[in-house]
Amino acid sequence: MVDDQRLIADYLAGDTKTVNQIHQWIQQVVQSRYWGLHEHWSDITQDVHRKLIETFGQSRFRLRANVRSYVYRVAQLTCIDYLRRQYRRPETETLEGELPLRDERFDPDQWAEAIDQQRLLFKLFHALPDECRRLWRSLFLDGRSYRELSEQWHISEATVRVRFHRCKQRALELYRRWTRAPVK
Repeated sequence: MVDDQRLIADYLAGDTKTVNQIHQWIQQVVQSRYWGLHEHWSDITQDVHRKLIETFGQSRFRLRANVRSYVYRVAQLTCIDYLRRQYRRPETETLEGELPLRDERFDPDQWAEAIDQQRLLFKLFHALPDECRRLWRSLFLDGRSYRELSEQWHISEATVRVRFHRCKQRALELYRRWTRAPVK
């Protein structure tokens, strides 16, 4: 306990050796392939440091666990928060900003139909399995190629293409079921 108190005091004082040690502990958790958050490593690491400084500085850490375990837990929870933010469903109000602006040729029926279509697509996207959402995010939002994903996930490029095709088929089946409309 005395060592942990000393460690906290040194960390808050900015002792290089202690800060580096805690930084290393954070990185062991954050940089795990398990999370799949490699593009956010530095942001997450900064958030963990901020949370630790806040907790230690306000004496909210009660030494019930050792500091290393606590740092690991804070890092894990921060990674979970980042994952939740990535997969959180968007608010419907944000859809309006993505639709065409109203002008003198404004047709309320077309505008309402566009909103309904957008909501349906969001609902469809979130009804797909996590693997499909992750694949589509990587391809369409992050702009990665099949080759980049195959290297990142350590699978063949053909496998990535097959997975994409299967996800597309699932989405089309759901769309047909929900709208009863034929889709090519």
